Amino acid sequence: MIIQRSYRIENEFHGDWKKEEEDEVKEIFKEIFAQAGFNGGQINKMVSLF
Repeated sequence: MIIQRSYRIENEFHGDWKKEEEDEVKEIFKEIFAQAGFNGGQINKMVSLF
């Protein structure tokens, strides 16, 4: 939730998520979760919740 909100503030983004914005945020999630030590399966499961 914090990542999504930060993305909206940083990019002055308002409204519904479009595919391009959604994909960009998912890539940010993946990078953060990988750095935190989660494996690929865990990362994909968490990202799919977005």
